Amino acid sequence: PAPPTTPRAAAAPGSGSGPLPEDLEVLELLPDGEFEAFLEFEEQLDPTSGDHRGWHALLTLYALAGRLDDWQRVVPRALEAGLDPDALLGHVGMLPVEKRVAGLDFLLERFPDRAWTVATVADLYVNAGANERAVDVLVPALEATVDVSLAQRLVAADPDRAARVLGALTAGEGWTAEMLGQIGGAFVDAERPDLALLF
Repeated sequence: PAPPTTPRAAAAPGSGSGPLPEDLEVLELLPDGEFEAFLEFEEQLDPTSGDHRGWHALLTLYALAGRLDDWQRVVPRALEAGLDPDALLGHVGMLPVEKRVAGLDFLLERFPDRAWTVATVADLYVNAGANERAVDVLVPALEATVDVSLAQRLVAADPDRAARVLGALTAGEGWTAEMLGQIGGAFVDAERPDLALLF
């Protein structure tokens, strides 16, 4: 997927924090075959109203139920209504793990100009076993900004590629000795002390 063009380094506080208890209660009470009621509810929501609470609940329920097609259909209207991108990344984390890569790919490819939080995107890819996709998101972000937490994620996702990329990048301005020490520590944590010595 295309990398985020306006990345955020860290998530906004309190955003994308997961399902609300009332959302979970509704899902547990929902009989099989009753999603038609949610489709009707979806049709009643107006993205131009500026109220995204209904969209958040609907996306939560679709994600928890593993209904990726319904979730993807609703996303554009929820964004139009003003739902924060970090909330959508939170919903991706609610999808079954085998559907998370498809959910992330959909967001990044369909909405490349949104301010996706690179760290969260990378973490979701890694947690879904898609380390190479995490690397593809992290490298352009690190080329655009000095961020040791993103560098540490790159090391965790692919130590060998991280050593090559970061070896060149950290020679530039903005990288401090303390940051290089933290990167070296990340290589140690990744059980690659040989690469840690480079930093």
